[in-house]
Amino acid sequence: MHPLPFPTLLNERQVATLLNISAFWLQRQRWLGEGPPYLRYGRAIRYDIAALAAWLDAHRVATADAEVAR
Repeated sequence: MHPLPFPTLLNERQVATLLNISAFWLQRQRWLGEGPPYLRYGRAIRYDIAALAAWLDAHRVATADAEVAR
């Protein structure tokens, strides 16, 4: 029997530290309906690290230098 593949979940403070942003920015983005996708368990907010990585990739800005390197 294989264990269920549970996602790695981070709390708001961990995501803020990882992205070098404030927890307030994350709170404001949730209030605006923007920012990285999150899960709500009652009052607890969690971020799936795989969904966070996908959100970061989707918001990557390509520069002219990056296009030349390809």
